[in-house]
Amino acid sequence: MADFADRSLGIGYVGGSLLLLTLLLLVLFAWWKTEGTVSVQDIRRPRVEAFYWATILTSNTLGTALGDFLADSSGLGYRRSALVFAARLGVVAFLHWRRVVPDSILFWAAFILTRPLGAKPLATGGLNLGRFPSSAVLLLVMIGCVLFASRRGASAPAGAMGAPD
Repeated sequence: MADFADRSLGIGYVGGSLLLLTLLLLVLFAWWKTEGTVSVQDIRRPRVEAFYWATILTSNTLGTALGDFLADSSGLGYRRSALVFAARLGVVAFLHWRRVVPDSILFWAAFILTRPLGAKPLATGGLNLGRFPSSAVLLLVMIGCVLFASRRGASAPAGAMGAPD
């Protein structure tokens, strides 16, 4: 869809990103207006699952379009674009840690920001990771985060994030 917006519609990655952002916001608004939440914690009904998959489709494509824009059109290249996305993921992690933004919003922001990472060839500055290697890397990162969080929770004082009250 990102390439379709760029090449077939002729609106470029910026236009495509704005179109996809608009679609994403419309889907999230409809989901929130209908269900009262955009949380991925309770997807048990077909209507909620339809909203979830519509959000996955638009946010995944938005992340790809943003990655293509930064890497190809902005002149940053793949390495610097990856640093931009990593920094923004750091902001998402910081906001989660500080508890200033709802987790459901941070989830979708992180989902968008992780889409462009690792897919491009080494010759162009990417990591050249296919589906399985990138999934393995993400699995290892998630395991590391869970281990870190569980150790942090075990040593945190009562009332702290992750610690029993």
